[in-house]
Amino acid sequence: MPLHYTAGQLVTTHRWATAHPGGHIHLGRRAWPNETISSEDWLRWFRRCLTTKIHVHDPPLGRKADPDYQRGLYQDADRIAQYTQRRIVDPINSLGTPELQRRFQWHYSTLDGLSITLHNPRTSQLEGKV
Repeated sequence: MPLHYTAGQLVTTHRWATAHPGGHIHLGRRAWPNETISSEDWLRWFRRCLTTKIHVHDPPLGRKADPDYQRGLYQDADRIAQYTQRRIVDPINSLGTPELQRRFQWHYSTLDGLSITLHNPRTSQLEGKV
């Protein structure tokens, strides 16, 4: 069995295997030439791999697993809650995580004061066009 599948390949194969219980799946170029496996065997393999993945507690990886990032995310959520619940606002964009800076845009000008967008601007643009 090939070790690497994309998420799309897994979803497609899973749908096909559950819809065709007596079918056979060709494993592709990475496996032995012309190797096939029954739908039941593939589903069994998939469930075993999924169970292993769920029960193995690997340490989180990447930028978002960093404790500083998580602390900044918590602080940003608190700042947004302060605005939405108590209307307490710092006039500069004090959000620390880039994802929340993009999602919740804070604009301050000396003429207009503070304006805060508390929704995804792309979604609101799509809603306006419908």
